[in-house]
Amino acid sequence: RERKHRIKESLRLVELGEIKDVYPDELSGGMLKRASIARAIATQPKYLLYDEPTTGLDPVLTNVINNLIKKLNDKLGITAIIITHDILDAQKISSRIAMMFEGKIILTCAADDLMNQDNKIFNNFISGKVNYNDY
Repeated sequence: RERKHRIKESLRLVELGEIKDVYPDELSGGMLKRASIARAIATQPKYLLYDEPTTGLDPVLTNVINNLIKKLNDKLGITAIIITHDILDAQKISSRIAMMFEGKIILTCAADDLMNQDNKIFNNFISGKVNYNDY
């Protein structure tokens, strides 16, 4: 009974309450992403790692997923760690941002301060000018 309740609640939280008896091949890309998130939150984690959660989605569904991550973070108190190459999305849904380069964290800052960084690698990355021979 507890398991069924947790499944139902997890699907409701990701706005998929109506699909509990639907097969995966009947779901859209955005619904599949939300179902994956529901599966993860059903375990009631303290931390949740999202690896490129909006890859392959159109801008509207990207916003849906980003808003969902933010909502779940606030409502459930889950610390979300998001791996993404999308700087603007990272800024929208994060409070802190870290950038890795060659396996090392080279920048950490508040999301609001991201575009005011004096970090050559970061600034070259966001402007598309990264030349690996410079580093």
